[in-house]
Amino acid sequence: MRIKSGAWLHFLFYNIRVDRRARYQVIPRTLIFVFQQNHILLMRKEKWRNRYNALGGHLERGEDVITGAARELIEEAGISGLTLEVVGNILIDDSDSTGICVFLIRCDAADQHIVQGDEGELAWIALNDLSQVPVVPDLPDLVARVVQHQPDSPFISLHYTRDQSI
Repeated sequence: MRIKSGAWLHFLFYNIRVDRRARYQVIPRTLIFVFQQNHILLMRKEKWRNRYNALGGHLERGEDVITGAARELIEEAGISGLTLEVVGNILIDDSDSTGICVFLIRCDAADQHIVQGDEGELAWIALNDLSQVPVVPDLPDLVARVVQHQPDSPFISLHYTRDQSI
């Protein structure tokens, strides 16, 4: 069967029946590491037991990873216009049929002014002081990986199971 290139997507999505319940699906999220000199911008929320984490959140329908990350930065910190770089991902098994794919994003905020919103408490934390503040358990390891990542470094690719504490 010969399919014209323009008709390929139509054929793929409308003519092939796929039992979606049998497929493993992921919910896309972003985790954004915003650096300013030797500091990282973190947010503390009650839902994280008042610990700090990087900014980010769910992608909305129709968003690509960069657009979603840029939206989250505006919503959570009032900052925009940053160059965002996807440096890795974490695949988290949430259930037998659903997982979470967290895209790790790095950016430099230079002299950006942050705006405290109602989503959580924002703070610039010195990288050397990260071990002295309450953070979610995997944050120090992730920050170290993102800080060490260079443009020619391999993509950071991690996998968490639901039995691991995150």
